[in-house]
Amino acid sequence: MLAALGGKPVMTEGDVASWPHIVDEDRRAVLRAMDDATPWHWPMDTMLELESAWSETTGMPHVPAANSGTAALHMPVAAAGVEPGDEVIVPADTFLATASRRCCS
Repeated sequence: MLAALGGKPVMTEGDVASWPHIVDEDRRAVLRAMDDATPWHWPMDTMLELESAWSETTGMPHVPAANSGTAALHMPVAAAGVEPGDEVIVPADTFLATASRRCCS
């Protein structure tokens, strides 16, 4: 359950997550996972391994990969159960895709 809906938060208020140092080996792993991620390579083991490694590195329980920033923004909105007609408040200074999703399916 999402923390916003009463679930357990993954960080306490005021915590600042450190950003992991990314090295060339990390970049190669991401590119390899992206190259392998096609419907013809199902299940996408390389992508699942990448998500698992990123989860372990960041300490976050869920780290789904996305093919674009728009898809990454859509995932939490869909996970929160936002439906057409629901109000979603977004920052005034943001990327267009943050507020441009017309419906959630």
